[in-house]
Amino acid sequence: MEASRFDAITRTFAGRRASRRSTLRGGAAGLAAALGTATLGAAAQDATPAPEATPGAEGDQTFFLFVQTFRAGTMVAKEGEDGAYILTLTGGPAQTIYFSDRPERIVGTMPTHQFLETLGFPPDNPPNAALVAQTDEGEDIVVVELLSPVYTEGFGPDQGATLTYDVRVLADYADEGLAHLAQRRADDAPPDTFGPASLFIDECPPVTKCTHGSFCGDIPGGPVGQCWEWGANIGCHPCNGSQSAVEEACNSAYAECAGMCHLAYFC
Repeated sequence: MEASRFDAITRTFAGRRASRRSTLRGGAAGLAAALGTATLGAAAQDATPAPEATPGAEGDQTFFLFVQTFRAGTMVAKEGEDGAYILTLTGGPAQTIYFSDRPERIVGTMPTHQFLETLGFPPDNPPNAALVAQTDEGEDIVVVELLSPVYTEGFGPDQGATLTYDVRVLADYADEGLAHLAQRRADDAPPDTFGPASLFIDECPPVTKCTHGSFCGDIPGGPVGQCWEWGANIGCHPCNGSQSAVEEACNSAYAECAGMCHLAYFC
């Protein structure tokens, strides 16, 4: 991929923050401002803004993007589900790249299976991603939501890994912010087969629930934004190191927690 096109995609997903936390902060209106008038479907439209006082607010956090690369792939429509597909990506390395925007420019890799376990793919607020695929007609770009990843390690030195996602194609992203991606769509329908491909994935999901044993309740004050940490505790955690404060709020609010509630995307 040309460097200028890579930069344009990273600016869209990192600079404009077309992410789940944009939905969390401003509900449907906040997401519309971030994506132009792009539609993420009912789940995103119904998202609830987090109050300013909620523990774990983003503050001056570093934002990350993630990239997965593959030798080839397919995108097959799911019968009876408009806009839904099974995305199968083959011949990938065992690592997912993560990197941050200016000024930190933090870069690194982590095992893809660990990344998938850590990022979170809640069905009511899944990550957005841009699939950049090489087809016989040239480069094609499709913006999707990612769900239900299944990762299989390759065998032998040249086989690489296979990764499948259930995906939903965003219904409309031709307005400002994502217009440059929409203009490079090769066709109204996503490519059913393609060669080398890169998947650009956005940030961490919000955490929404307190859970302990069979108990499951909403976090007091609303969902809490999460941020990517790249040190020894690599992965998604409530922003500004506030996990203990959020869990304390859960334990104070719910006797059912018995002082042992932890956080979950859904339960």
